[in-house]
Amino acid sequence: MGGSAGIIAPTGPPGVRKGYSAALESVRAIAALLVFARHIAGRLVATGADPGPPGFFESFAWGGQTGVTLFFVLSAFLLVPPFIAKAPASIPRFFARRFLRLWPIYLFAVFVATAWNAESLGDFGDGLIYLVYGQSHWSLITPLEPFSSVWWSLATEVQFYAVLGLCAFLGSRRFGRVVLGALLLFYAVAYAAFIATGFGIGDIGSSLSLRVSIFGRGWSFLLGGLAAWLYGRYGADWRARLEKVGWLGKGGGDALIMLTVVGIGLLLMKVETIGTWPAEIEWHAWHIPESALWAAFIIGLLVLPLRFRALLVNRPLERLGILSYSFYLWHLPIIVAVGKGLGISSADPEIAEPALLVLAIALSFAGTFAASALTYRYIEKPFLLRKERLAE
Repeated sequence: MGGSAGIIAPTGPPGVRKGYSAALESVRAIAALLVFARHIAGRLVATGADPGPPGFFESFAWGGQTGVTLFFVLSAFLLVPPFIAKAPASIPRFFARRFLRLWPIYLFAVFVATAWNAESLGDFGDGLIYLVYGQSHWSLITPLEPFSSVWWSLATEVQFYAVLGLCAFLGSRRFGRVVLGALLLFYAVAYAAFIATGFGIGDIGSSLSLRVSIFGRGWSFLLGGLAAWLYGRYGADWRARLEKVGWLGKGGGDALIMLTVVGIGLLLMKVETIGTWPAEIEWHAWHIPESALWAAFIIGLLVLPLRFRALLVNRPLERLGILSYSFYLWHLPIIVAVGKGLGISSADPEIAEPALLVLAIALSFAGTFAASALTYRYIEKPFLLRKERLAE
């Protein structure tokens, strides 16, 4: 799941992307690490042993899919303000920039995944639906395991781009703003009705497809956009005022940031007690407080005086944030390959020896980081340079 995505908002080191923020790159890395932890837990730690409901810290591994939500919130936080400010004139340029950011490395990943799974030349057609981001409709796709399991979030991100373009077009006109307000109200009512009734959709696959689409995950983007508006309007003033509050600089700011993390952890504990996918059906609305907490985390990181800021914003996280899109695309197949190579499988009735698990995690991370660095350098970065020649 990015941007998506998020996984998939604009990224690159200083000199490649204007408006670079070490703090936000570090947030992107945190999102990537959460998703990585989720798949380490799900693919390398045995589920057959029935470990029971996760504890607080364990919930960030078993519930690491929250990293995708963080990607979505961050995507809106980064993209909404500059786009809305210059729309509608910038709409074509915006989509050209998104294409250059998202598609080249994704095209390569789809080709690799299709070639990996193909048993005949005709099987290469299985990748075509992914190239137009049709993976939201699970009934239409042929899984390209283990690559495609995380690609649903890329389709959701692209849907966000389309909705953002529509919102910018409508928002630039007086009558359009009225229409936009009505559409937002309609969305809120429709979402509430869907949560209450499921729209009568009995097929689990179709229901899940809708829940992971922009319709189901729209609140993450809305709250990320709201956080961006608040930060743009009040952020400088908040930062100046909060720096003068003595107790915040002595650890109080860190405590406030940790409160958001605690809230997310408590949500994840409940979700993982239900089960990741059952929770999508039974308690989908949990993504609203989850998104709000991540939005608060981002704003807090940017405005609060933090005594231990280096724990959340540092060069290793910054570097991983730069590589996060490639990291997201490659981490799952590499985890699976390492697990097979070491003879570890989540289907085994016994949990692997701790030393073997540590080795598997280290190899998975090192392999993913190395693959990401290569594809960033030779595929992503050249197109990022082209993207930056297109003013927003």
